[in-house]
Amino acid sequence: MTEFLASNNNETALISIGERKIVAAARSTHTMSDQHTDIYISEDSGKTWFNKGPVTLAMQHPAHILMLQDGTLLNLWNKEQALLRSRCKIK
Repeated sequence: MTEFLASNNNETALISIGERKIVAAARSTHTMSDQHTDIYISEDSGKTWFNKGPVTLAMQHPAHILMLQDGTLLNLWNKEQALLRSRCKIK
């Protein structure tokens, strides 16, 4: 369990994907050279959070999340002003 709204995360995107389940994509700022986007999941309406790890490489941030009609989450981010994307299915 972790607190994702800590001093080493910012630019957080949130999306509700179920009755009490929330997914967050947050910019990690642990170091200036490795700022990436981490995914966090809460299954209790945001009381506790679990870090599921990075979903982008260094300097790929900030994230925006959109749920597609089939339930797939689309994660969009920028790197040097180029729009990039990844897709993931979270059950």
